[in-house]
Amino acid sequence: MSGTALVADSESILRAITPILDPNRHKGQAGKIAVIGGCRVYTVAPYFAAISALKIAADLSHLFCTKDAAPVLKGYSPELIVHPILEESYSISGLGDEERKRISSKILAEVDKWIERFDCLVVGPGLGRDPYFLEGVSEIMKHARRSNFQIVIDGVNKKDEYGPVKSVSIYGSPRRCGGQGDILSGSAMNPTVLGCIAASALLRKAASHAFENKKRSTLTSNIIECLGRSLEDISLAGYYRRSN
Repeated sequence: MSGTALVADSESILRAITPILDPNRHKGQAGKIAVIGGCRVYTVAPYFAAISALKIAADLSHLFCTKDAAPVLKGYSPELIVHPILEESYSISGLGDEERKRISSKILAEVDKWIERFDCLVVGPGLGRDPYFLEGVSEIMKHARRSNFQIVIDGVNKKDEYGPVKSVSIYGSPRRCGGQGDILSGSAMNPTVLGCIAASALLRKAASHAFENKKRSTLTSNIIECLGRSLEDISLAGYYRRSN
């Protein structure tokens, strides 16, 4: 390809990897996602990622956040399962090194009880810059990688990290409201090149639909509400399966 941009046939990819809605399936078989993120300053980003996963038909969406972020996140939606187990530096100030290590081990053990139930981790939305919080999340990521667990890292799947795959063939919206990257992270439940292409196509289609209705007033929440319609538009063929 000698450096030239390759326009991905993103609609075909999305159709190929979208699971069929089958009435014979049980809760969780269409996807279980966990978002790691959310502190007292940043709560909207992890919500956008977690709710986007549900809007594209994942069955369960969990959020692992700090204790201060949990009440806010619970208030955003009753659909999310919120785990208030992470800590920030201010909440452990005055503690010695041994006590800090004990708390870190406790957090990792709590995450470990749940991690095998998930199909994918999304790490990054709403992390902020608190050093103790980031250290704890780093340990969770190391543990997940040792277990060969699938991880979507917020920020990485927004960059040109995928060799010749430079763009998708769907135009989105001229509106650049914040939070669209969080939708992308929550939608890329398959953290491969194909999954990221499909998530990008889905986000752009949803942004286009939202802009048709809201124009300059388009917000990220409007785009999220269009995810389901966009998925149907792109991958309707063979999307449903009736029971025998």
